[in-house]
Amino acid sequence: MYLGVRFQFPISLDHPLHPAFPYPAFLVTRPRMLLYQLSVTLILTLLFCIAVWNYFSFAAIRQNERPSQTPRVSVLVPARNEERTITACVRSLLAQNYPDFEVCVLNDASDDATGSILAKLAAEHPELRVLTGTPLPAGWVGKNWACHQLALLADGEWLIFTDADTVHSPESIAACIAFTERTGVEFLSGVPHQRLRGFWERAVVPMVIFLYFAYLPNKWITNRRDPKFSATNGQLLCMTRRAYAGIGGHEAVRSQLVEDVWLGRAAKRRGLRTALATAVETVECRMYRTPTEVLSGFSKNFFPGFDYSLTGLGFFIASALLLYTAPAIFAAAAIASRSYTFVLFWLPLIQLVLAAVMRAMLAIRFRMGAEQALLHPISAIAISLIAVNSVRWAYSRRGASWKGRSYGRVK
Repeated sequence: MYLGVRFQFPISLDHPLHPAFPYPAFLVTRPRMLLYQLSVTLILTLLFCIAVWNYFSFAAIRQNERPSQTPRVSVLVPARNEERTITACVRSLLAQNYPDFEVCVLNDASDDATGSILAKLAAEHPELRVLTGTPLPAGWVGKNWACHQLALLADGEWLIFTDADTVHSPESIAACIAFTERTGVEFLSGVPHQRLRGFWERAVVPMVIFLYFAYLPNKWITNRRDPKFSATNGQLLCMTRRAYAGIGGHEAVRSQLVEDVWLGRAAKRRGLRTALATAVETVECRMYRTPTEVLSGFSKNFFPGFDYSLTGLGFFIASALLLYTAPAIFAAAAIASRSYTFVLFWLPLIQLVLAAVMRAMLAIRFRMGAEQALLHPISAIAISLIAVNSVRWAYSRRGASWKGRSYGRVK
């Protein structure tokens, strides 16, 4: 039996828009559609150039690099309801190949087994300092209050703040100090290897890193003094005690849900040399484990990350959908209607390829799975819905919620 399938792919600017597809009113004429598609392609090309630059030049904390000096380091871990992860985190930190450090963990009013686990670890490792947090004062976010208390008790020349869901290689401290020594940086933020298991983890978590990777040249974070060129990841923060005191510590950002962002900007305003680097060789982290945790965790942070600007967040949502989801819709509609024109099919296809290659480069650079190249249109929809939910939370009576605490909108 012979089955013949004939496809036609005419490249034409004059092919009419397919009447069955509901194009937006402002795009109903061919010249406007062409201008729109060319504009999207140009923007994606610019982002692609940034991504290529970052692929080859993104700063990296290197596992095998050693510092020539070994100043005293305090590793500080705030922990609230971290029974699933705290043991692996603390054991990895106690096993560091570094001559002069302390590990301090603060139990922030946990109502799970975190406290008993920490007590057991302290009994096994007398060098571990376990602190019991004091009640949360008004106007403070829980994590910021915990970090503030830890910093007051730490005695290191360098402070490393790290989340309780991270696991560190034995070279983690040494590699951080070596990086700061090599670059002259006083405020370092690291992006750990993200362990992604479920579908929504794979779809959503990398989108935050994508913003670092495709929207901001990494070298500008270090070489430009303007706070606008700042990016920070709170899963791993390393800074001198002098730098921490100079920016006012966590007290200066006491009410901020995305304290890492504001700490980074404060460091830039103080004229400190800052950096955002990959830490995929030395630290790993699984941020969230269920779709509910993904939704809640990012909803808590997203709108505050835009400083509660509806205009800024609205622009982000629109651009994400137009740049990454709309091309898939245009291409699918063209295939369904057999409108294989330059405007309706080939330009959207080019846009999809640009986004997929950027996501693939991100996956390689940050050690993620090959499926990342195919997820971008879905990721844009998911992150946009999370952004809308973040606004809903912020304007609700209860406010943003996380680990049993609620925070109203800060304005």
